[in-house]
Amino acid sequence: MIRVIDIAQIVCFSLDVDIADVMADRRHHRTVETRQLVMYLAKEVLDLSFQDIGKQLGGLHHTTVMHGFQKVAAEIATDSRLKDLVGSLKATLEYRTTLEALGQVDPLAAARRIAVRPRRGAIETSTFELAALAVFTLDLWEIASCAEAMAQSIQTIDLPEPHDAELPRLRALSGAILDEMNHIAGAPSDVEPAQLQGEQA
Repeated sequence: MIRVIDIAQIVCFSLDVDIADVMADRRHHRTVETRQLVMYLAKEVLDLSFQDIGKQLGGLHHTTVMHGFQKVAAEIATDSRLKDLVGSLKATLEYRTTLEALGQVDPLAAARRIAVRPRRGAIETSTFELAALAVFTLDLWEIASCAEAMAQSIQTIDLPEPHDAELPRLRALSGAILDEMNHIAGAPSDVEPAQLQGEQA
């Protein structure tokens, strides 16, 4: 079943907003608008109480959620672009609900099929399998983004004794996570190939 966090993930991905900011109750204008959109969609799609939505959004008071819902509802009446965006996000959420209801779709099997035989595998893969693969990829990306944020924090912390003995190992692990995330994102590596060859020689 779709949760408020799933709605937040889809909305944040669509609007290119950091979900950590939305869940942490940051007050930047764009973050607040995104959070209010999540509140509105959670009420419309899940039909939860304002109190339940607030709890799932990091413990917000139900009046804050009610205000956010009412603000978006009022803006939809006058802003056709926002109305179209909400309609598109609702369609995405409804499709994801349908996908989850099927329960038999295995995104990893679809990924393996396409990876082994790209052209034929893609042709033989159903729309539902491709959609499940897309949802699965977004979920993995969210997990990887959380790991990246944690890795960045580890690079800057100092631990008191006796825990500081683990710090070099934690920093090495966090460095590997950050390198992999940079590689996935297509960012240049900190180490140039010429440097690597020099080190190996």
